[in-house]
Amino acid sequence: MGALNTKNKIVYEERGRENFTTGSFKIPNKADKGPMGFGVIPSAKAVIRSAFMKRFLTKLYKKEIKLQKHTGPLCWSCVSHTDPSDRDTATMNVAMPDFSAEYWCTYLPSSKFPIFRFSFPDWANYAALTIYDVCGLPLASINLHDSLTLPSTSSFLRLTDGTCLVNMYPWLPRKNNLGPLCAIFRVYRPPSVTVTPLEDMPLVYFVDRVEAKSLDLCSMEGRPEVPRADRELARSRGKVVGDTFMAMIAKYLKPLRPHQFGTQFYHPNNVGGLFVNFNATYVIAFLPPTLTCLKLTGQVPEREDWRCYYGIMAVSYESTETWGCRTVEDLGGWGNSYEVYVTRGGEDEARIAGYEGREGEFLMDWGGGKGNVGVVLRYLHYFVEEAEEERRKLQELDGRMEGDFDIPGLAKVEYF
Repeated sequence: MGALNTKNKIVYEERGRENFTTGSFKIPNKADKGPMGFGVIPSAKAVIRSAFMKRFLTKLYKKEIKLQKHTGPLCWSCVSHTDPSDRDTATMNVAMPDFSAEYWCTYLPSSKFPIFRFSFPDWANYAALTIYDVCGLPLASINLHDSLTLPSTSSFLRLTDGTCLVNMYPWLPRKNNLGPLCAIFRVYRPPSVTVTPLEDMPLVYFVDRVEAKSLDLCSMEGRPEVPRADRELARSRGKVVGDTFMAMIAKYLKPLRPHQFGTQFYHPNNVGGLFVNFNATYVIAFLPPTLTCLKLTGQVPEREDWRCYYGIMAVSYESTETWGCRTVEDLGGWGNSYEVYVTRGGEDEARIAGYEGREGEFLMDWGGGKGNVGVVLRYLHYFVEEAEEERRKLQELDGRMEGDFDIPGLAKVEYF
């Protein structure tokens, strides 16, 4: 693909080009650049990063716990539910969420640990329960695949009514000085489900952390569950927490460097502090500031039991908001070929890149928004042997094209 000049719009060569600056190709993710690889807090200064995130999230967790002083403990008291049709009612559009995903949060004081009773929804494309520390890093998790395949043990018990009980305390990589915790119920919905029904939400029990070390799950029978928060309260707290995160990101965000624009997809080195999903692998590319359209040409991978989700998101670097999203269903289904046009300001910009509105072509328009446009490919894999090779290849992507396009679903990027 050579350089194409149309009204001063340029498509960059995949390899050997001077990517948006003079000089040789610079690998955009060669050095850690902080959360999502973007330089929110330099991971070269890991101690500073950890100390900052620990202070920030400890304060946030404790504030949410303190708000329950008069009601008593509540579970699922904060939700991220990004509604693309109504930004006024969307909650916690931060850290590049998928429009089809929900994240329900339960905050636990330093003395307590959660026990979950659940049956993940059979309609879910993906679901998981994950416990995070005060640096926003995952400590332990169980997903839909695990819930169907794990044998019963002292920490995981499958009950006769089809539900499961899990105590993730024995799974923690460390157990001392954890501080307050955040448990997240993460679920990816099909288009037919707009929000997770109440009956599909996991039940939560709080136990003392000392007890959690050697808990007999059979002893949980008859114990009172933690009441669920009212959903309107969860939405309102989601907006507050989202705004708090947005203010932090705006304060500490470092600008992208020139060599991070105009590349093929690359894998971010560091996702600390953004409540990363154990099963997610992300790759990203950024539209150069002087250009107006990013075109993806690719094919949705074929359906596999271990590859449970694939999607494309258009995001704002400065705010980490998602403003456009295409799921497997949006792209026409597993195995479907597509061309996705991501523009700053409308259809005319996409037409310069070849958009004609045909079947298999999809337009995502930012509507003139300010700031830098990023496009993320998100894969969700279960940890089985068949998925490891695909995950490894995605994690090795560095923004160049050198035989990388044998990865199912990896799109070619062009800039106009």
